[in-house]
Amino acid sequence: MLRDLSPERSERRLLAAAAVVLMRHRRRLLRWAAPLIAAAPVAGRSKLQLWSCLAAVAVDRSDPRVDPIQLREALQATQAYADARQRLARAHSGLWLRGGLSYRSLLDRWRDHPPQRLLLFHHYDRHGLLPSSWQEVLVAVQAAGWQVVFSSSDLQPCLIQELEASGIQIALRTNIGLCLGAYRDLSLLLSQAVPGDHLKSLVLCNDSNLPVQAPSAFLSQLQAWVEAEEAAAQPVLAGLTDSAQRSCYHLQSFLLYANRALLQHPAWLRFWLGFSLAGSKDDLINNGEIGLSQALLAAGVQLRPAYPLVQGLLSDPAMAEELQRYSIWQPRHVNQSLFAWQSLLARGFPLVKKHVLFELIENQGLPMAMAELARWIPEQRRELLAADLQELFVSRYSGGTPELG
Repeated sequence: MLRDLSPERSERRLLAAAAVVLMRHRRRLLRWAAPLIAAAPVAGRSKLQLWSCLAAVAVDRSDPRVDPIQLREALQATQAYADARQRLARAHSGLWLRGGLSYRSLLDRWRDHPPQRLLLFHHYDRHGLLPSSWQEVLVAVQAAGWQVVFSSSDLQPCLIQELEASGIQIALRTNIGLCLGAYRDLSLLLSQAVPGDHLKSLVLCNDSNLPVQAPSAFLSQLQAWVEAEEAAAQPVLAGLTDSAQRSCYHLQSFLLYANRALLQHPAWLRFWLGFSLAGSKDDLINNGEIGLSQALLAAGVQLRPAYPLVQGLLSDPAMAEELQRYSIWQPRHVNQSLFAWQSLLARGFPLVKKHVLFELIENQGLPMAMAELARWIPEQRRELLAADLQELFVSRYSGGTPELG
C-alpha cells in the first residue's frame, strides 16, 4: 500500500511517518472500532475520509476501497505531515527533504553534463534579496568556464530568472545547517552524480561577505588556486584565511577550494557523511568549519590559506597595529576577517565581512566600520556597493520587533 502513495521514496517516508503518528494517537479507537470506521459513509467529510482510509489500512492493507491518491492528499493536509517534514528534514539522512525537486534536477543535470569546475554559492536573506555585487561576481565566474550553483532557501523569482539566464543552476533548499549544511548536501549530491576523476576543482562559498573589489579580483584568486593546486597529486584544501580560534587550527569556511586529489580522497566524503546538521550555530562551526580542517589534517591533507595569519603578522606592521586596537595579543585569538579586515583589504583581499559592517560589538570606541570601509572601495564601485549596503541595511532591520529604548 505504501508504495502506491508516491513514486518518491522520501515522500513515502514522510507519509508513513505522518500516518504512524496519527494512528498512534488513536490506537485505542482503531483497535476496537477500525472495521466500523472503515465502513462508515464519509462523503464530503475529508477528516472522516482520512480516518476511514487509515482504519481500512489497519484492518486490511490491501483493502481496494482505499484510494491511494485520496489518502496521500489527506495525509499531506495534516499537521502530523508538516511536523514529520520538519523533523525528517533535520535528520542526518534528510538530504532529499531539504532539497526536494531542486536537488533531483541538479542530479539529472550533473549526470548528463558533469561539471569539471564547480562553485557552490550559498545565500540567505529573509526577503530573498541578493547584493548586485555578488550577482556580478557569480555571472563573471560562470562566464569564465565554471559551473556556478546558487543555493538558497529564499530568492526572489526575478533574480532566479536572471541567474538562470546566465547559466547558473539554482538549488532551493530548507535553511537547515546554514551554509555548512548546503556544503554537505551538495558535496554528497556531487558524489552520486559526477565520476570521481571528472571534477577537477570545487569551491564552497557563502554570502557572509561583500565583494569590495571588481569581479576580476575574485576570478584571479580562483585562477591562482587552479594553477597551483588543481593538477597536484597532493590533496589540498585551500581558503582565504586561517585561524586558531577556539584552540583549533582551521581554514575559515566562507571561501574554500578543494582540488581533484582531495575530492577523490576518502577523508573528504567520509567527513561529509559523518557531519551532523543538528545543534546551534556554534555547534555547526565547531563540527563543520573547524571539524573539516581538523579531520583533513588528521588524514594528511594540506591546508593552504591564501592570506596566512603568520605571514601577515611577520610582514605587515599595519596588521599588528590593527589587532592592537582590539586588544588582541595572542595569535590564537586572531580572526583576520573580523579584526584585521583593513590590513587584508590593503593587501588585495577581495571581500569584507558583513558582520564587521553591521554587528561587530568589539568595535566599541573605534570609528564605525562602514565609514572606514569607504576608502577601500574602488571609485568605480562606490555607487554599486552603496546600493548593496543600503539594501542590506533595510533587509537586516525589517520584519522584526522593535526593541525597548
